[in-house]
Amino acid sequence: VPSILIKPFDISADTLVSGIKSHKYIVFTSRTGVALVMKKLLSDKYDSRIFRDKLIAAVGSGTTEELRKYGILADIMPDRFYTDELAKTLVEKKADNILLLRAENGLKEMDKILSKNNISFDTQYIYTTEKADIQMLPESFDTVVFASPSEAEFLETDKTDLVAVCIGSRTLEAAQKRGFKCITADTQTEDGLFECIMREVKK
Repeated sequence: VPSILIKPFDISADTLVSGIKSHKYIVFTSRTGVALVMKKLLSDKYDSRIFRDKLIAAVGSGTTEELRKYGILADIMPDRFYTDELAKTLVEKKADNILLLRAENGLKEMDKILSKNNISFDTQYIYTTEKADIQMLPESFDTVVFASPSEAEFLETDKTDLVAVCIGSRTLEAAQKRGFKCITADTQTEDGLFECIMREVKK
């Protein structure tokens, strides 16, 4: 049941290329961002060679997997898959001249950390997430699985006795605000979510 909709922005491939060419570090904060950027570039006959002299940073394993589909290997990925952790990693590596390719309504911890450390960066918003207009929930269910904070925020349900399986601490916080009983994955991946679900089922 989708609780959110992905709304891509109408960005030209030339705008993306201009931004990529003028920055040293290119940062992707989601696999959705990777897919949308590459779809736009490929539609205008650009390909992964546009990144040939750039350093690529990715927030986590899902984002790096999406990059690999296009023959791009990430140079930088934090141990914990959060945007603030990625920002701290960029600070440690003394990165500069950064382009953030991200969702408009994503968390802004990265911006704060980079600014605090006087690291120059620009942001290109690729998409935004909105509440899904139609959510056909089943009549009976006792567990929900959230892979992002916005999924927890936008789910239309009045049930408060649900178990919410959350992909990470940011999603956990959003689900807790809804009053759900929350558990969180050990690793912020789909495999981590699956293992968390299986532990809950066996109880």
